[in-house]
This record gives sequence, C-alpha cells and structure tokens, in this order.
Amino acid sequence: MATLTEDQLSQIRALIESGQIGNLVDPRLQPSRQLDDLRNGPFDPKNPKPTFFIHDVPLYAKNTSETFPYPRLLWRPDGIEVTVKDKNEHGRMVAAGYTEIAPITTPETDEERAQREFDALSPEDQAFVLEQAETVRKQRLAAMAQHLPTVQKRGPGRPRKVTA
Repeated sequence: MATLTEDQLSQIRALIESGQIGNLVDPRLQPSRQLDDLRNGPFDPKNPKPTFFIHDVPLYAKNTSETFPYPRLLWRPDGIEVTVKDKNEHGRMVAAGYTEIAPITTPETDEERAQREFDALSPEDQAFVLEQAETVRKQRLAAMAQHLPTVQKRGPGRPRKVTA
C-alpha cells in the first residue's frame, strides 16, 4: 500500500464501491477456523467462533452393534467370578464346571453370619460364649431396673375419688 499512489488508491476504491472487485475483507477469504481439526465445515459469517465438532459424524461415535466374545466372565458354582481371555481357556473352564450364568446368591444376613461363625467354634468355646452372653444380658437388665420407678402399694380399701 505504501508503494501505491493516491491516484491508484482512488481507482481501487471506486472499483470496490461499484462492485467490480470483491470485498478484500470477505470472511471467506480469511483463514478458516479449522485450527486443530481439519474436518470442520466452512467458515460461517454468522458464527465466527471456531468449533471442533464433525457435522456428519459425532466425534465419539462408535459402532455399538459390534461385540467381542473375549474377554468374558465365567462363574464357579460357589459364585466366584473369573475372567477368561480366549476360546481355549473358555473351553477348559467350562469343562472344569464353570458356567456362563452367575449363580443366584442372596447376601448373607447378620444373623446367618453370626450363626455360621458360632457353629464353627469348638463346644468349649460355644459354652464360654453362651455364658458371657448370659452375664452381659443380666448386667443390662440390672442397669435398666435401676431406672424403673418404685411402686408404692396402697393400703386396703377403696381408692380415693379424683375430683376435677
């Protein structure tokens, strides 16, 4: 521009105003907004912000109909879960008694767990546990009985009439 004369600048300005030469600052002539993702669509003058979305296919789309047979889970009859990595290992595990369907197990309740642990004790330990439980129960009853009000027995006869 510094090398152009005033006469040349006025001629260019007249051509631009008459429409014979396009606008030099046309957004389509500016560098595109495809900064890092070259799959972006063309520049949109209404939305000059850069976007990094693919318009025809979502970025994180994957084929959800495609499945892979391995790795997969197998279960022992007692409910332990094992992962097999290939067809050979799968065949060996199924032959050993593993199943592809998890066995239906209900969670153990606190009472069942306590009964199982109590049954695992020796007879001497079971007797000791029962003695200690009886001692603790008696101590709790004595502590609760201290807080009970004392009952005063009335003498013989008819109770007093309550007046409101």
